[in-house]
Amino acid sequence: MANSASSSSLCGGSVISPNAVLTAAHCTITNVVSFLIIAGAENRVQIEANQQRRTVLPSAFIPHPNYDPNNLNNDIAVIRIAEAFTFNQFVQPVALASDGSELFAGVTATVSGFGRFSDSHML
Repeated sequence: MANSASSSSLCGGSVISPNAVLTAAHCTITNVVSFLIIAGAENRVQIEANQQRRTVLPSAFIPHPNYDPNNLNNDIAVIRIAEAFTFNQFVQPVALASDGSELFAGVTATVSGFGRFSDSHML
């Protein structure tokens, strides 16, 4: 959850390592004061024993170098986490393809997140 000087917003993300979360670049807006990352939550508005909460500053955002906010091309970013997540039954990294992987055309995939699924549609 991002907190700006005047409001807050919500974005999804995926833990990709103990110190990194993958998210959309448009979520790393420039007027953010801090960003609260909640991993392992069943209910994000309640503090639960299985949650791991981390607060990060905008300096932790690494947007794709070719991100274009006008058309959302390359709308991807990494958020670096100073205090590593502890992997357990509630917090695990997503499975990513390894370097040198074959193309996955025609293979069923699981998609996580919310937002645009095309240039003209919003979920």
